[in-house]
Amino acid sequence: MVVLFLGAMPAHAQQEAEAAQSQIGWVRYQCGPHAVELFFNKTDSEPAKAWETVEIIDAAGLVTYGEKDDKGDVRRTGSRELLRRCGPYTIRFRGGFYNANPQGELGAAEDYPLIEILEGERSIAGPIAMGSCNAMIGRESAMAECPRNWASRIQVLFPSKSQPALLSLDHEYQDSRSIPEKSDLIDK
Repeated sequence: MVVLFLGAMPAHAQQEAEAAQSQIGWVRYQCGPHAVELFFNKTDSEPAKAWETVEIIDAAGLVTYGEKDDKGDVRRTGSRELLRRCGPYTIRFRGGFYNANPQGELGAAEDYPLIEILEGERSIAGPIAMGSCNAMIGRESAMAECPRNWASRIQVLFPSKSQPALLSLDHEYQDSRSIPEKSDLIDK
C-alpha cells in the first residue's frame, strides 16, 4: 500500500500514519510458561516480561504471488508458513486472503493472518483468521468460517494437573439482519 502525503504534515502525524499502514496483517505473539497469546494488529512496544517471548509477526506478508498476467495483475498463489513452538503447542502462521484474483470480489482487500494450533501432528484449532469479519459476506468465510473462526485475540492456556487446556477466542464481527415488514409482526 502506498501512502501519498500532500502538503506539510507534522512529523508525529506522518509517523502515526506510517505505523498504522505497517500494522495490517500483523500478529503480536506472546509465549509464556503457562499460555500462548496472539493479538491481531497489536504491535506496540510493550516490553516482554522476563519469563516470556514476544515477537511481532507479519503473517499477511507470508502470502505468495504468481507472475504478472497480460493485464499487469498478480494473483495470489497461496502462502508460506512460519512455525513457532510454545509449551506443548506449535503455532502455524500463514497469510490468508479473500480472493486470489485482485480484480475479483474482495480481491483488493488486505491480506490477513491465518493461524492453526497443533499439538504434535494433531490440529486442535484452526484455521482461525485474525481480524474482524462481516457474517453477511460469504467471501469472508473463504479460508475460515465467519464469525466462528475469526478472532482478534487467541489465548491457549496450557493444561495443568488441575485443569485441561483451554482455548479462548475474542471475536469482532458485523452481522446484519432483516427488519420484518409491519404485516409480519405479531402484536401481543
